Amino acid sequence: MLDRAGLGYRELAAANGRLVMLSISGFGQRGPESGRMAFAPVIHAESGLLSRQAEMDRSAHVPDIAFSVGDVLASVHGAVAVLAAIHARRRTGRGQHIDLSMLEAMGRQRRLRALRLG
Repeated sequence: MLDRAGLGYRELAAANGRLVMLSISGFGQRGPESGRMAFAPVIHAESGLLSRQAEMDRSAHVPDIAFSVGDVLASVHGAVAVLAAIHARRRTGRGQHIDLSMLEAMGRQRRLRALRLG
């Protein structure tokens, strides 16, 4: 969306090469799923979280997860990535564009198997 408005990373970084920009989307900025809209329940289903939760609960129904794990994990991963980019900028003088998908953040969290989320 920012690219279409002329405010994408390429344009902004041309004005300020030290810019650190984070883009979070459901399925990434490029690729076959990039146009899909996403919110936490969609990401929970696509990542397998719901089926893992049902297995843990020994239940045949789709569990109700009490909070938006996909939103939280993407936000935490994004914050850490921005801090790492700022740290790198201190050494290089250059900014970065971080492209993070919610699905990717969920995929990094295989330890969720041990959590009770319902």
